[in-house]
Amino acid sequence: MIALVTGFGRATSEVGAVMIVGGNIKGHTRVMTTYIAMNSSMGNYAVAISMGIVLLLISFMVNTILYHYVAGE
Repeated sequence: MIALVTGFGRATSEVGAVMIVGGNIKGHTRVMTTYIAMNSSMGNYAVAISMGIVLLLISFMVNTILYHYVAGE
């Protein structure tokens, strides 16, 4: 379970690897982290912050579900 949570954390925080390997092609290789970085560099801070909050909420929900799954056993 620790490996699953760690892997999820790495996947939601990888910006550099996606930019180097996959690029940021709209409709093909764009992920939330690169979308947030792109909007903040373009000056769209409201969009970047709102997408960051959405990413945080997804992370908190997944971690809460995993925590309850492990604690329930």
